[in-house]
Amino acid sequence: MQMLCEEFQIIEHINRILNGNDLQMIDQVIWLIANSVGESSKLQSLIVSKTYIIEGLTRIITEARQCQASLMKGLLCNIIWCVSNISRHKTGRDQDQQQFQLTEQESHQLLYIVQQFMNITGISVSFTKDTLWSLSYLLERGNDDFCTSVCKGKKTMEILINSLKSPLQEESVPAMRAIGQILSSDNGENVDMFLFHGGLGAL
Repeated sequence: MQMLCEEFQIIEHINRILNGNDLQMIDQVIWLIANSVGESSKLQSLIVSKTYIIEGLTRIITEARQCQASLMKGLLCNIIWCVSNISRHKTGRDQDQQQFQLTEQESHQLLYIVQQFMNITGISVSFTKDTLWSLSYLLERGNDDFCTSVCKGKKTMEILINSLKSPLQEESVPAMRAIGQILSSDNGENVDMFLFHGGLGAL
């Protein structure tokens, strides 16, 4: 964490790379950040607040979608892994440490990335696993309005329900956790959306 202090100018270099167009360098920075934010809540807070990581990830996915360009598999793996680690609640060693919170805008940006991954057909189990865990973590952090945003995504609900039926625990467990958050929502429409897409038959 000391390396990320301003005197070392690491944050400045990270942001310069994230704002650039060298995908190989960006890929390395995403890998670095994915490792770092997975360490503690303090690092999550520092990196998300001081770097352009969420904006950078959103830009890469948006530009690839608009240009219908293919991204390297390794880069895609690092992106969704990074999203998962940013979204996940981390418990620090210091019990008095404040829990890192995502803003509403940050949560919706990450949800946008997750939903783009859900639109990719024929992805591997590792992609699906990290995508489902990311969604589960975001739902755990989010309020009922955020949950409603998730439920309004028809493809999102269909994938969650299909993943719940999967014989692979890598898919069914995070799907169950995500659906558990939906079913515990105070907004009855969220539960109705789950039932409308045949969720009851998957339980």
